[in-house]
Amino acid sequence: MKNKKIILLLISLMFFLNFIYAERGSVVIFAGNQWISDENIREIYGINFLRYGGELNINVFKSLGFFLKLSHQSQYGRTTYFKEETYIEMNPVFYGIKFGNRFFIKAGFLNMRFQEKSDISDYKDSTGGTYFGGGLRIPIIAPVSFSFEFGYAKADYSFKNSEGVETTIKLGGVSTDAGIVIRF
Repeated sequence: MKNKKIILLLISLMFFLNFIYAERGSVVIFAGNQWISDENIREIYGINFLRYGGELNINVFKSLGFFLKLSHQSQYGRTTYFKEETYIEMNPVFYGIKFGNRFFIKAGFLNMRFQEKSDISDYKDSTGGTYFGGGLRIPIIAPVSFSFEFGYAKADYSFKNSEGVETTIKLGGVSTDAGIVIRF
């Protein structure tokens, strides 16, 4: 019971601070990591992908608004059977609703554009998905802050392989980002 009261107090404090710390919008430049969910991709390319990008936030009422986040991540690897060098590039576009400024939560959708290249193939496509995240901003000076965000993206891509068997690749996963925020 005591833990529930502490959690409720922290959530109430978060809402109160967000209404005091209102802004019209912000631009974020970030870098971070994404841990891909799919085991086959991790086997070929490794556990995490370095990523970077930018984000635009527009508030419509105090701490409630919309976000648009563009990201890029790529990685070299070797195929499991033939040890052929391969390259994957993913460019997700995230968009949705954001609540909060100093402490924030986000929920929305994504369009994951991806391309995988090797000596014998070059495959491009895109898929949709969902995104949930949250984090905090630490003010530095006047309109500039540091931002830390944790998120989870779900972006599954299904296709039929050469034998006609349907396969699903999980292109999403857990992510962490750190960046510089300029508020306006």
